[in-house]
Formats: sequence, C-alpha cells, structure tokens
Amino acid sequence: MFFGRPVPESTAPSQGIQTPPSGQSTSQGRVSAGLPFATALITFLVFSPVLRNGFVDVWDDQTTITHNPDFNPPRLANLLHYWVPPPKDEFYVPVHYTIVGLTSMLARSTSRGGVVVFNPAPFHAASLIAHALAAMLVFLILMQLVNKPWAAFAGALVFALHPIQAEAVAWASTLYTPLSGMLGLAAVWQFLHCSRQSDLHNRRAARIHYASATLFFVLAMLTKPAAASVPLIIAAIEIGWRKRRALSLALSLGAWILLAIPIVLATKLGTPAGTVGRLEPWQRAIVALDAVAFYLGKIFWPLHLTADYGRSPSNVLADPWAWWICLVPIALFVIARMLRVRAPWLGAAVGVFVAGLLPTLGLASFNFQAFSTVANRFAYFAMLAIAMIVAMVASRLSSKALAPLLVLTAGGLGALSIVQLRQWQNPWTLFASTIEARPDSRIVGSNIRFMFTPEVEAHCTLPPAQLVRLGDLLMGQRRAAQAAAVYDLAILRGSRDSATYGRLAEALLQSEKRAEAERAVREALVLNPNDAAAHATLGDLYIRDDVQRAAEEYRHALRLDPGNARARRGLAATGANN
Repeated sequence: MFFGRPVPESTAPSQGIQTPPSGQSTSQGRVSAGLPFATALITFLVFSPVLRNGFVDVWDDQTTITHNPDFNPPRLANLLHYWVPPPKDEFYVPVHYTIVGLTSMLARSTSRGGVVVFNPAPFHAASLIAHALAAMLVFLILMQLVNKPWAAFAGALVFALHPIQAEAVAWASTLYTPLSGMLGLAAVWQFLHCSRQSDLHNRRAARIHYASATLFFVLAMLTKPAAASVPLIIAAIEIGWRKRRALSLALSLGAWILLAIPIVLATKLGTPAGTVGRLEPWQRAIVALDAVAFYLGKIFWPLHLTADYGRSPSNVLADPWAWWICLVPIALFVIARMLRVRAPWLGAAVGVFVAGLLPTLGLASFNFQAFSTVANRFAYFAMLAIAMIVAMVASRLSSKALAPLLVLTAGGLGALSIVQLRQWQNPWTLFASTIEARPDSRIVGSNIRFMFTPEVEAHCTLPPAQLVRLGDLLMGQRRAAQAAAVYDLAILRGSRDSATYGRLAEALLQSEKRAEAERAVREALVLNPNDAAAHATLGDLYIRDDVQRAAEEYRHALRLDPGNARARRGLAATGANN
C-alpha cells in the first residue's frame, strides 16, 4: 500500500476538499468530459499566432537549433550522444534534444549552399501542443481537488492564458519548459489518481497509476532537471490540501527523489559554474524572497513583462527596497499559516508556488543569474498554484457570478498573451521590446552586435521609427557603434529625415568614424539647414582641429535653439562664449 490511513470522507467538505461522488449526473459528466478538451482548444487558439513567429537567433536559437551541427543537417545518429552523461556545457536534457532533433527532420526547408534551412513553425507547434496539453492536465488535476468542472475550467484557463507563460511557449529553444511542465503535470495527475485508488483500497489500480506517474516524472526530469521539484509539489498538495501525513508519502516520493539525484548530478557536472560570485546564506535568502515577491507582482499585475528583468543578485542586494520587498512573501506565509485550519488549501497553494519556483530562486547558483534571477519562463510550473487558488475561489461562486468573471479574465489574459507573443516574432522585435522595458539590459547590450548580418537583418520587421528608438536606447547604453548600425538600417528602410541622419552622425562621431560622421551630418543639413542638433554635431566634429569653425557652428546652433545644451557646452569648451 502506497499511503497511510485514508482521509475520512466526512471531513473533506469542511476543509475545502472535494471528493468525487460515487455517481455524477449525466449533464455534469458530459461537461466534465468536454471541458478539458475545451481548455486545450482555447489555449491552442490564443497562442496560435506563435506559429507565424520566426527564430530568435542570437538569443540561443542559433546554438540550440539553427546552427547546431547535430541538427544541421539533421541525422538520427547525432541524437545519441545527448543521452550519454555528463553533457558538455549544457543541461542534461536528452528528451528535449531528441524532440528538437526529430522536429528538425520535419522542418527541413530549401538548402542554401549546402546548409539546411529550417521552417520555425514545427518547433513552435511542438511548444504550443505541449502547453495546450499542460493546460488540459491542470484541469484534470483541479477536478481531483475541487470536483467542480467550471471552477476547474477557470483555474486551468488562468494557468494557460496568463501572459507570463508566453515566453516559454514562444521561445523555440525553451521547448523543454512547456514539455517538462506537461510531463510533470501528468506525473502529478497520475499520482493523485494513485492516491485516490489507495483510499479505495484498490491496490492494483494504485500501482498502475504510480508506475505511470513515475514514468512521467523521469521523462520530465530528462526534459528539464528543474522538474526535480515535482515531488515537493505533490507533497504540498497531499499534505496541505488532502491532509495526509508526511510519513505516508515518504516511500513513494522518496523513491522519486532517489531517481532524480543522478540526473541532477549529471546536469551539475556538465554545466559551467555560475558566474554570480560567492553569496552568504542570508544573501541567498534575500534573493529568493525577492524573487518570490517579484513573481507574485508580475502574476497579479501582468504588465511590462520582458525577457530581461536585470534582477541579478548584485542588483537585488544593492537595492534598499529589497528588504521591504522580502516582507511580502513572509507576510503571505504568515497568513497561510494563520488560516491553516479554515483554509488549508491556501497553505497548499503557497507550498506548490514555492516548490515550483525552488530550482531557480537563487538558493543555488545558476548561469542565468548573471543577468537575472527571475525570468518569466521560470514561473511555468508555479502557475499551478495560482490555478489552484482560482479554482478554489471559483468553486464558491454561483454560476451567474462565475460566468462573466470567467469571460473577462480569460479574455483579458488572452489578449495580453497575444501582445506578448509579438515580442518574440524575431530577434529585432525581441531586442526592441526588451531594451524598451529595460534600457540597461545587459543581454541586449552584449548580443546586439550579432544582429548585423544579412541573414538576421532580413528578418527585421521593425518600422523605421522603432529602429530609430532602438538606436536611441543603445546610445543610452553607450553602444555607439551598434546604434550607428541601427540608424543606418532605419535610413535604408525609409527614415530619410534630418533627425535620423543627425543621430547617425552623432553615433559615428562617438565611434571615432569622423569622415562618415561628417557625411551624415552634411546630409542632415541638406534635408534641414535649420537643424540645430546637426550644427552642434558639426561643432563637435571641428573642435579637435578647428576651434574657430567649431565655435561658429555652436553659435549657429544656439541661434536656432537657444536651449541646446550640447552647443552651449561646446561653445564654452572653445573659450569663445561671446
């Protein structure tokens, strides 16, 4: 027997735990049978625009897929080494790479010079299907917990349609996130079935479900080692929601932990050491609490989502607000503890939320922390906790109250997700949206130089005005050479005005390309002889070799724009203030 003494049926309603009745009405049975498929279908339709997205080369898609020698050209024999631990400079994720390799065989397109070109749609389809199936599994899990179809439907839709999930679905290289999420959720679902059959003393059925759950758990671990948190998620549900004794779970979940150890070790041995430096335990605790609070904020106020939040440990620890932010999850834990009798489901949800985030909270260092401890994709599994809370609250609402709330919530979240998917259309849209949200983005700053190849430029869908804005933000990062290339691209695509040529001239001047800068500023003045900024740039060009001529240009700029600070500073530098 896998579990201890069964929970008495009579105690379940008072604890907010719904136990499926022995017989359901025909209509309820039909609803229960149809809603999981409706959940998957709605999820697929909302996220289907991702099928039109391209790859985001220079953001890992090139190393994982498009320029990976194992897939370009794709051969089945090339997949075998991914199954041999330890991996080299990567996660031990053989299931992920096997799926990517098989997908690459289906996605082969015309060859250019002997190099295989991939159609991105099949890769996005794989992520989309995995996410739709994950949403269906969330519905089935919630039915195990609340046994109210429409409440489970509400919770599953929040899990599926929340825009924080868009990154995991839209980024082809991170197929392992929705795929491991789907497999991990299947493990949870089968384990709950096993638990139920154990309560009914049906040992044969319990063993079958436990074997299925174990298989799904191992596959999830081989897809993404962060799935090691699945036993903790199950423990939070069983102990917190279903009020089981921890000792009764020790054997079944302990076996899973033993299975996870070699996979985690293989990943640890094959992955380069983190680059965040040494942190004291109390500092790691601050970083972890800050991450929990950050995710709560983004989940309940899902605006300004981006691919780089810049919340590295050093940035968090240097922020005086971090100490106050840490009080948010602490307060939540205290509230859940105080309500453990009246609302045990809340404590269970808190446990699931923390367990889902645990591998990437920063308690143990990982590579992406060099940029940020938090990322949207890291919250994928933790969203199950939010779905549990929504389902529990929805189960206490009348149908009349639930229906409009369900439509408004699902519609709003779906619309935000569609907007979020657009950020991932191609490298240019991703970089532009990321640096717009976070002007000091290190990821954009360090990778933008790889964007200026004919292949990548061909995929640029940004309008000229947005390219100019991208150039301005790069100038703010003191990346003048990259900004100049972006301004040049904007001009080639139609932004042939004096302001853009002036910006290009300034960027070229800061890049010490003086001859090119003079040509650009002369072009700006041809288009608009009264462009004060262009005259100030001419002054900057002349000040090194011809101070008098520089002073004339600065004076000209100030006559056109008396408030031009750059011209005023330049004129002062010439010593000719009059």
